[in-house]
This record gives sequence, structure tokens and C-alpha cells, in this order.
Amino acid sequence: MSRYLKNIKAKSTHERRQHAAQVAGGAVGVLALMWLASFSVRLPQLTAGAGEVAGAVSDSQSQLANVLSGRPAQPSSAQLEVSTTSVLQQ
Repeated sequence: MSRYLKNIKAKSTHERRQHAAQVAGGAVGVLALMWLASFSVRLPQLTAGAGEVAGAVSDSQSQLANVLSGRPAQPSSAQLEVSTTSVLQQ
């Protein structure tokens, strides 16, 4: 390592900057390849999510059919609660 540092110190600033840019580019390249390789791991999870979205569409269609037929829809576990506070001092 000391031999490498002596070699780098002996070079001009332009050459050192070029070397730093090459090292940084190589590191970014390696990280980009690792990121692209992770898609093969996550791809089955992403395609499973597409089926869930399709299921959500069919659920909304069945709710619309329930409304049109006059039957009450199944109660949903999702709720929206809105709370606002405003303090007006004059």
C-alpha cells in the first residue's frame, strides 16, 4: 500500500484526478451491476404484486355490482379518519 501511495504522489495532479475518476467509475459500475442483478431476486415479488392489483380491480367491480343489485357491500377493514385543528387567535 505504501508503494502504491508513493507511486500516486509521484504523478501529476491531472493523472491523479484521472485515476480517481476511473476508480469512482468502476465502483459505480460494480454497484450498478449489483443493483441490476437484484432484479432477478425481486422479479417474482413484482409479478405477484400485479396479481394483487388485478384482484383489487375485481373487488371494486364486485362492489359496484352489489350497489347496482341493491345488496349491501361487504364491510371493509380500511377506514379513513380525517382530523383537522386550527387555532385562530385574534
